Amino acid sequence: MKTSWNRWFGGALILAHLALISCDKNPAKPGQKQPEVPPASSMQLDLSEFNTARALGKEGAVGLNFITARATVALINATVTLALSIPVYVLAAALSQPPTLDPRDGKFHWIISDESKTFRADLAGWVDQDALESRWEMRLTATGNNPPLNNFLWFEGRAKLDNSSGYWDIYDANKPAMPTKALHIEWQIPSATQATLQFTAVDPNSPDNGDQLTYRTDGDLRAVTFFDKSDNQTVAISWNEITHEGYLIAPGYNNGQKSCWDALLNDVVCP
Repeated sequence: MKTSWNRWFGGALILAHLALISCDKNPAKPGQKQPEVPPASSMQLDLSEFNTARALGKEGAVGLNFITARATVALINATVTLALSIPVYVLAAALSQPPTLDPRDGKFHWIISDESKTFRADLAGWVDQDALESRWEMRLTATGNNPPLNNFLWFEGRAKLDNSSGYWDIYDANKPAMPTKALHIEWQIPSATQATLQFTAVDPNSPDNGDQLTYRTDGDLRAVTFFDKSDNQTVAISWNEITHEGYLIAPGYNNGQKSCWDALLNDVVCP
């Protein structure tokens, strides 16, 4: 699995120093209601099980199947966390504070800033009454970033009004002078126990173009699938959050055969 997704996005070090200027396109209609901010989980994977599960196995007794799956999941988690750290941070911060309605553009703005106000994040949201959806955009100004960002549209998207589904488009912060859509996220969160997030690389000039990562939760079950388009290969990992059992299917491991582990993380014959 390639790790070059990291290069799509800049600014991981400016998480505490965000800046944003709202844009004026697609103004909201007068008198509309404040939209509900989509959950940070619409951009975020929960792979914490692989950080805690190794404590279940005795030292030296954990099987190679789980170890290989854990290493793969750690790489995926690090890549996605780095790429989406700022968008996730802004969504989470916006959920904890009220917005301000700007009469100039008819949009609600959630301002996230540091104490000096040198850097600010402005998450703008409004309701598209015709489509019965909320619409979102986040612009960033950060002169200390490399490259500097000035009124940069970092992400935009839409969501159903009940926040059961939506999408995000993430732009490449390494190319502020030439806006480039790098990542498309389709998300569905129909209930507290079910979710599907699909991340697709969409920059036609990137070697990662067409790569796709899918994360699913269904009750206690978790699954991650990564498709490498250039190699035409798929890695699949699934596990139970409660019992800790799971399996791995990867072209470069065990001849691509399904490889399982039990509740103690030991290698077992797959059922």
